[in-house]
Amino acid sequence: MTNDGPVPAGPGVDWDPADHRDRADLVEAARRLMSAVALTDVPPDELRRVTEQLDRLTGRLTIATRPRCLRFPLPTAGFQGRVRGSADPVLGLFNPIAVPLTPTIGADGTARGTVTLGPLFEGPPELVHGGYSALLMDGIMGTLVRALGINAMTGTLTLRYLAPTPLDRPLELSARAVSREGRKTTIEGRITADGRPTVLGTGIFVSPTGATPERPSPTRP
Repeated sequence: MTNDGPVPAGPGVDWDPADHRDRADLVEAARRLMSAVALTDVPPDELRRVTEQLDRLTGRLTIATRPRCLRFPLPTAGFQGRVRGSADPVLGLFNPIAVPLTPTIGADGTARGTVTLGPLFEGPPELVHGGYSALLMDGIMGTLVRALGINAMTGTLTLRYLAPTPLDRPLELSARAVSREGRKTTIEGRITADGRPTVLGTGIFVSPTGATPERPSPTRP
């Protein structure tokens, strides 16, 4: 899955993937390698030769002193447009285990995004692993919370699996804020395949004691 084009200007977003294209290309190549490793069917001798080559390539990458993946700010209050994450396992452009998801925050206060998941994310045959569906839901909900200016973390995440979620087909993700009560903000989300909801989710995001996040403007059904 490619990620071309600049990051929209907005609060808390001041980096452009074009400035890190070489790193992004390396990460994308690592994603292709992971898929090839998962699907390969070559003789053991060839596996050993490839393993030796990969070990040599790994040795050419100097490990940075920082303890985390390359990280840039995510959106803050009032952001609208396309969101690109840098380090996390859902949105991370520079994290090879991320798809990555690039949701868009609309003027109506909703978040939407599209992903296509391959065999690395398989649970039952030809279907997305339910745990990864949960990760995607938490990712898009949490991104919306931040874009609304709410300082909060996931308290509970409740999912209803309505139908199997297929691999290798576009999946539409969406999230919207529905209520705010004290320190708790409730977000609803869904995953849709071929126009049919496969997963419905409700997340309760809890602000730390003493936090003073902005109040969201929830959309209505």
